[in-house]
Amino acid sequence: LVDEVLAVGDQAFQAKCLQRITEMRKKGTTLLFVSHNADTVRKVCRRVIRLEQGHLHSQGDAIEIVNNYIQDLSPKQETISDDTVASPASQRWGSRVVEITGVHFGDEQGQERAVFHTGEMLVARIAYHAHERIPNPSFGVALHRTDGTHVTGPNTAITGFPIDYIEGEGIIEYIIDHLPLLPGRYQFTATVYDHYSVHPYDHHHRMYTFEVKPGIIKESEGVIHIPCSWRHRRPESTQISLQEAAK
Repeated sequence: LVDEVLAVGDQAFQAKCLQRITEMRKKGTTLLFVSHNADTVRKVCRRVIRLEQGHLHSQGDAIEIVNNYIQDLSPKQETISDDTVASPASQRWGSRVVEITGVHFGDEQGQERAVFHTGEMLVARIAYHAHERIPNPSFGVALHRTDGTHVTGPNTAITGFPIDYIEGEGIIEYIIDHLPLLPGRYQFTATVYDHYSVHPYDHHHRMYTFEVKPGIIKESEGVIHIPCSWRHRRPESTQISLQEAAK
């Protein structure tokens, strides 16, 4: 019976505990691991029993039960509106010569949503109003996981999408064809600067949120899914190949 043992000690101690747990599992030892750490439960356990106020809520495959638990902690909404925008002064700054007037998330059909699945298309639409003609602006975004992990931060200047000028109202679309983010909640930053990203016209720092749920991709560890393939080579086959090459 292991009850929140990984909640104490430093990283070296936790790694030692996980190594010992892995060794015991390989020997066929039955372990009852009790924890509130969802990521660790997914790593350590094959099956999970979820308790709510002392009563059985559900049980089954570890990844499935933990993912359902995380989803239940998130707001039950599929659309997003301006009401979800935070407005503390510390999260917004700039001269406002150009103002970001709204940020909305949608799918490839144009349907507004706040919940996506790994592998789906995501389109972030940034509406703006330029109070005067602005040459060569740079629109940027940033993605953070809610634990503070910075995932990415591109802008139109760096990615080679020059904008000659803006004036009046318009919309910039940031398009992700296949969302690589793994399940979790994410915060979205929208900005508009001068071409060299020195002068902020309007910066909305981590003011918008969306959620990612599991899709056809079953990975759950880390932040992003990286497409890959696997190869296994045995020493003897490698040796034979070398001998054949020598002939």
